This record gives sequence, structure tokens and C-alpha cells, in this order.
Amino acid sequence: MTRMPNHRCSILWMLVTYIAVSSSAIAEDKTFQLIAPGSALPRVVSGDRPLEQDAARDFCHYLSKISGQKITVSDKAENARVVIHIGRDTFVDRHVPKIATIRADGYVIRCIEHGDNMHLVLAGKVDRAAQWAVERFLGQHCGVRWLFPDRVHGEVVPERKTITLDRDLQVLVEPDFINRANCGMYFFGPPHKLLRLAPYGDGQYGNHAIQHIFSTKQFQDHPEWFALVGGKRQWWSYGNGWQICTTHPGTVERAVQYADEFFRAHPDAPVISMGQNDGNGWCECERCKKLINSVTPPYSLSERWFHWVNRVAREVNKKHKGKWVEAMAYANTSSPTRFQLEPNVAVTKTFVLDSEFKQAEQWKTVCRSVNLYSYMYGGSFLGFRHYPHAAQQFLKWGHDKLGALSHITECGGDWTFDGP
Repeated sequence: MTRMPNHRCSILWMLVTYIAVSSSAIAEDKTFQLIAPGSALPRVVSGDRPLEQDAARDFCHYLSKISGQKITVSDKAENARVVIHIGRDTFVDRHVPKIATIRADGYVIRCIEHGDNMHLVLAGKVDRAAQWAVERFLGQHCGVRWLFPDRVHGEVVPERKTITLDRDLQVLVEPDFINRANCGMYFFGPPHKLLRLAPYGDGQYGNHAIQHIFSTKQFQDHPEWFALVGGKRQWWSYGNGWQICTTHPGTVERAVQYADEFFRAHPDAPVISMGQNDGNGWCECERCKKLINSVTPPYSLSERWFHWVNRVAREVNKKHKGKWVEAMAYANTSSPTRFQLEPNVAVTKTFVLDSEFKQAEQWKTVCRSVNLYSYMYGGSFLGFRHYPHAAQQFLKWGHDKLGALSHITECGGDWTFDGP
């Protein structure tokens, strides 16, 4: 058997070694150390908006606990080995232009190499998105977990002296549900402004908004706008047990005026609620009776109500195209209408009985978006109620089958049995 000459073996060995070393160097070059013993600390800077500044302080609090080193928010990004941007600033807007078009309160987690520095961006288009990005990063890259509202026992904060990230880290998160309201089990972050893990409701889905649109001044100036019940116009300061006269043209004009004022004050808002008040108190005036009996069989309460909502939505669409007008399919307005709703009308359907799943799908045949309002109460159950898979299936069904953009849940439970 012929043996390879020694010099050829040496050359081959050197080549293999070079390739191995080069591959190792390339692999190492794809990562960088965000935190490491003996290395300069990262510089944390925040956007100008208060919620972004809150998120930056929250981030520094946890990164300090994780690393065992004191990290604070800085007002300067110059001369830093690593800069962490919490929220939008000049650098973020310049190097992540897509941030201006992110859906709702979505966000990016992205590493950017610029000059001799590494930059980590945790930000979104709207201010609260910075908090969601911070929590996602701390959870996925640092192992932090929030279980229930107790800073000592309710969270897991592992100790990590070194945190290594991929240089090409790039994550875009855009929510399927632009409204995610949790009513009852509140786990606030330290500033007590936002709930942990990104539930958020702006009050424009599943809202008994009529009590705000038609309030004290409207009753004083136009009592005829309010429902006639037992020969008397009904109104009191809380939205339960009274409604408006849905056939009076003045109520449509007032609702359209309210919507116009709202969208001018909140140009980024996608929706405004026209939700009826809780309970009964529907108008008995002659004009309403005439509308009810104008078809055979007579209009149901749902149809009376959404006939009015349609009229409002048509007018709102003239000035505010692309904006939704929302109202609730709830209690005595749960049943679907026989007529189509305007393209800009969104329904929020409450779910109590099994039969209401089919009812929701029937609503989808007359409108573009049927949103979800569930009751995940647990306070009356002496047993563990942890059902993430069932909740996921419910939300996926709503998103895929109903075109839902919002989920609201009333969940006044007990953290011992119902959390995390």
C-alpha cells in the first residue's frame, strides 16, 4: 500500500485545520455578547413617550437582576459597545423604517450592526408596543416568567452572567387580535399602566358606549332622544336599564358627531363603539312601533338596534373610511338580523351558551367581522381551571371563521386556581 508523503500530509492537515478554525470564527462571528463579565455594560436608551420610558426602566430592572450588574437608562447612545433601544428614536426610525407600518401594537426585536457598535431594537409603532417587546425579549432570551402578581414569589428571574445573541436576530410580531381585553384578573407592571404579557383593551369593543354618547347634557337639551317607557323618557347616570329612541333622527346625528370628534382626537384608532346599554329599557314611542311593524314578521330587538347602527355607520363612513363602527350582539340583541350590516359595522358577540357558537357563525353571514366576548369566570370553582388549549381553539375559531379582531374576557377568578 502506497503511503502519502509526509509533506502532503502536513499540507492536508493544515488545510483541514484552517477550514475548522475559519468555520469556528465564522460561527462565533454570528453572535455577540449583550452582557458578559468584564465587558462594558450595554447602554439602554428609550423613546420620548412615557410608556416607552416605563418599558426601558422595567427592562433595566430585570436585566440588572439577571446579570447581577447595575444597568440604568441613559440619555446618550454614543461610545457604547452595545446600545439597546427601547421604543422609537431617531436611530430606530432610520434603520427600521418598517416600524411605521407595523399592524396595531405589534413590534420588532432586531439586532443591527452599525459601525463598530451593535444595536438591539425593542420597539413598535405605538408606545405600548415597547413594553410588549421588552417582555417578549426577557422571556425568550433571558428566561424570565411572570406567573402571578407578586414580585417575590410570582415571577421567575434566572441568573445569567452572560447573555449571547445572534447578530442577525430579527423578529416581527403583529397581533391577530388588535384588542385583547382582560377584565378581572389584573397583573400590572410597576408603573400600573399596562398589564403584563400584552392584554390590552381600548374600550371601543364590547363597550356600553351609549351611556357616554348620550349623557347629562344630551338629556337636558334633548329628552326626546331617549327611550319612552311607560310614558316617560328614561335616563340616569349609569348605563343599565335605559336606551335611546332608535328612530329619532337626532340620535343618529348625535352619534355621528361623537364619532367624528373621537376619530379627530384619535386618528390611529381603528374602531369606535356604539354599544347599547346593559339591560332593557327599549323605546315604546309610536315612531318606534311603526318601524317594528313595517315588516313581517315584525323587527326583533336585534333588528331595531342594528337598523340604527347601520344608519350611523353609513354616515361615519363618509368622513372616516376604513374605520369600524362596533356594537354588541348581547342578551336581547343576540339573534342575527335578516338584513346585511354595513361593511364598516363590526359586531361583538357574547358567548354564554353552546348555541351561541352557531349564532355567531350566522352573524358572520350578515357582517364582515364578528368579535368575541367570553366569560371565563373561575371564582366560583374550587378546583384548578387551566385550559390553554381550549382557549387557543376558541380564539383561532373566532379569528379564522368569524374574522374577529377583538377578544374580551371577563375572568374575575382566583390566581391560586386560575393562574397563570
